[in-house]
Amino acid sequence: MRFLADNPKHPSLQVHRVRGTSFWEAYVNMDIRIIFEQNSDTLILYAIGTMIF
Repeated sequence: MRFLADNPKHPSLQVHRVRGTSFWEAYVNMDIRIIFEQNSDTLILYAIGTMIF
């Protein structure tokens, strides 16, 4: 989580926009993801955990 707060564009997070939304997704590891929005310099976290589709 600290990587995301310090540098949301850190390459190991593989941050990318969720297609068709204002949300972003970052990888904690291969199983755990973080869904968030960025508002100015504030990150609003919506979900953290395993994503089952």
